Order: sequence, then C-alpha cells, then structure tokens
Amino acid sequence: MTFEWESVGSRVFSKEYVQRMQQKRRSSGLSESPEDPPETPTPSDPDVSEIDEKNLLLEGLRGTCRIERTPDITRVRVSKVLAYISEDGLRKAEDLVQWTVFYLGKTGEALISSFGDPSPDSGINIAFAGAGGIGLPNPIFAGVRAEMLVFLGGVSPLRMFGCAPEDWKLVEVSEEAWVFEFNPDEEQRKKMAELSGFGRARVRLNRAYDDAPEQLEIFWRGDRHERWTTEAYRRVNNSWMPSRVLYEWSGSDDTGRFVYELVSATPSAPIRIDIPEGTPVSDWRLVGRALWRGAWDDSRRIETQWSPELLRDIWRQIQRESGDTTQGSSQK
Repeated sequence: MTFEWESVGSRVFSKEYVQRMQQKRRSSGLSESPEDPPETPTPSDPDVSEIDEKNLLLEGLRGTCRIERTPDITRVRVSKVLAYISEDGLRKAEDLVQWTVFYLGKTGEALISSFGDPSPDSGINIAFAGAGGIGLPNPIFAGVRAEMLVFLGGVSPLRMFGCAPEDWKLVEVSEEAWVFEFNPDEEQRKKMAELSGFGRARVRLNRAYDDAPEQLEIFWRGDRHERWTTEAYRRVNNSWMPSRVLYEWSGSDDTGRFVYELVSATPSAPIRIDIPEGTPVSDWRLVGRALWRGAWDDSRRIETQWSPELLRDIWRQIQRESGDTTQGSSQK
C-alpha cells in the first residue's frame, strides 16, 4: 500500500536556547556581525509569538509524507518546513527540506538515503543494518524516523529498535488493549549500542481496531520524552490503521506538537530504484551497524557512483544475510 499524509505542527523554544544558538553562529563565523553581543530574542516571523517571558512559540510548520510499501522495498519521501534560528531570531525556514529513503529487503536490511530525490547534484548514502533495519532510526537523516513507519506506514511497533516481538514484555491486558514494554537489560543494551541514549518504550495496541497502534511512548535517558497517539482510525485494505496521529515531544530546550492526517491509501505500484546512473555515492556498508553508533569511519567509506551493478551487489548482500535468494529478483 501507498500512504499519503499531510502534517502541521508547532514548536516551543526557550529564549535562552535561541540566544545560545545565535551566539554559536557568531562564534563560528556564520554571523555577519560576529562581534555583536546576543540580544534577547524577539519574534521576527508572523508565526512566532511569545508564550511568556521565557519561551517562544513557532506555528504553521507544514509537511507531507509519502510511504510506499511492497514486499521487498519501502520508499519514504518526507517534505517539511523546519524551524530556523538566524541573527534576527526564530523563524520558519524559507525552503522546504526533503528526504528520500529506500529500505531494501523484507526487514529493511539496506538503506539508501538522499536529500530530495536522488540526483547527481544531491548524491546518495548507502548503509547496511542487516535484519530489522526498518525499525532503527535512519543513521544519515533524522527526518525519517522508524516511529513514522509504525503509525503512518503500517510497520509493526514490535519491530522498532531492531527488536524481535519476543523482546517486548506484555505488561497489561484488558478488553480494550494490549500494552507491551521494551526495557532492555544491560546485556541487551550492549547489543543495541546504536541506541545508547534509549531508556525504555511502551506501546498500546487497540484490540477494537485489529491491534492497530494506539499509543507509543519513548523515554530517552535524560529528559527527552516522545509520544505518538492515534486520534482516529480508518479501514484500509480490510484492516484498521491510524488516519489521524498526534506526535508530541519534550526536552530541555524545546517541545513540539504535530498532527498527521491521512490523505489517501492506495495499492502500491512496483517500486523502481530510480537513481540516475553516475550519481555520487557514499557507500558505508563496510561500517555496518556501527554507523548507527556514530562511527563515521571514513577509512571504510567507499566513494563511488551509482550503477546497475552496485544495486545488484546490494541485493546480493541482502540475500547472503537473509538466506533468501528471491529478494530483489525483480530489480536485477
């Protein structure tokens, strides 16, 4: 299935954080007036307002998300307006930011990522996670998140964080819901070091809607907390899935609130890996999952160009890792 979503949201920033970012720009030479001392931030955008003497509210942050799913390939395109802190203060960025990510393999073993659509101007990055990659955060771009695939694309929440369903503990059962929690012990944390800041997660599945996700909470070490909540469901292809989703988070410097609305859900056409031949490639596959731990080992990065043979090599690696030689057969 292919899912089209629209989103709109707001973020609250502390004035102290905005000042700190302005000072950082000055110190790094990005400011036109590096010697000017930072002033108390004041709203410089019609979508910015003061909540109180300590915080600023930025509204009207719109975006879209398109998720195409087929048995061997998932393609995600995200487009959104970001918050931007300039010399003049907090405002919306002038241009949309776009990301495209291909997850190759039945569980997203390989990832191909680019700014916008892949092109010779943008270049692409290739990473290899092995089994369960579709449940891990994208190591290249933070704009495409595993939680989005759960609530907006129908991926099982019990596959998040590279988990198997048996890694989640059933902590509550009622006529309305199943509640599972993932709180890894120290041995598990060693194996999932790519999520070093992760604390625990709790997911609630709605039994009245075919066990579709109702709420997901993620508690990161420190003070960051994220919550995804389904506010409405829709029947899609004989199954229930979220059709209106609220995403909220809070941290030390900002909070956010975004609402996603399902615009359409249609059968997916076969997905082509439509990358122009000769597009510059940063191939990080030799780094493996260490890339998710921030191990940007340039000595193991291969700079090359996109070609049909490179795509075949990615599928061969997926086949070796998964033991399934049929994966990617239609892409050869």
